[in-house]
Amino acid sequence: MRALAVSLIATAACNAGVALDTGADAEMIVAGAQFYPGEPPAGAADGLKVTQIASPNNKVRAGEVAKRLSGTVQYPARSVALYLEGDAGYWITPVGLTDATSPPDLDFDVRVNFAASLATGKRDVRVQATDEHGGLGPANSATLDVAPAILPTPTLDVRLIWDVDADVDLHVTEPDGIIVWARNINSYVPPGPTDPPTDPNSDGILDVDSNSSCVIDGRREENVYWTVAPPKGHYVVKVDTWNLCGQAAAHWKVIASLGGTVLKEASGTGLDTDTRFTKDAGAGVLALEFDVP
Repeated sequence: MRALAVSLIATAACNAGVALDTGADAEMIVAGAQFYPGEPPAGAADGLKVTQIASPNNKVRAGEVAKRLSGTVQYPARSVALYLEGDAGYWITPVGLTDATSPPDLDFDVRVNFAASLATGKRDVRVQATDEHGGLGPANSATLDVAPAILPTPTLDVRLIWDVDADVDLHVTEPDGIIVWARNINSYVPPGPTDPPTDPNSDGILDVDSNSSCVIDGRREENVYWTVAPPKGHYVVKVDTWNLCGQAAAHWKVIASLGGTVLKEASGTGLDTDTRFTKDAGAGVLALEFDVP
């Protein structure tokens, strides 16, 4: 009954205007699912069971996005709870239709994102079915083999995260006035005909335009980063709520880090009114400003 109780508390909190934990800092994020802090209960031994867990493979890289995890649960399960052992909380998402290969079992099919900070080694993902009252059944587990991320180590990183499936964009203005954003993903300026060649990856780079045009990828994160010494001077960071994609609001957070040390961070909320302004390089609300000495 705990899952149902948590759901009712979450609903009440929303109605009261209390900000919920979105799970943005969890090591595993399940796209489109509801996050609940803490470890899920063990579940009743005679409860509905997870009959199969499937994945293209059990190899995972830290920072990997949209890893597929699917399986089947006993009818008449209503949802599944997914928990990466040792994580900050677990995720609940509805089950799908009757599985064609093993009726009357129901299927589930989710996309999972993993934090870039996810430690290497073996990690278990526990999956539990819930009944119509929110009661959890026994857990079935899949063991993941986590490999290091193949990512450059940023010297300067500006990170934007948000809590719902909306299209929110990060805009970072460099000291020279160049703006890195979805339509200009690199601040690289090609050298002149008589200048020596330069590395196009040495300047500010936007890693992804998440949920672009409401094509939901479940990532809800964008980063502009530098892998060499960033330009010295003043930086301006804006957040543009491009499209709420049917959501009422999007709560966002921006964190600017230099050499692994947080310089500044800021939070805000994107509303429908924010989607109505001109969408260009200078769009968005001011989130923060900082200086690189």
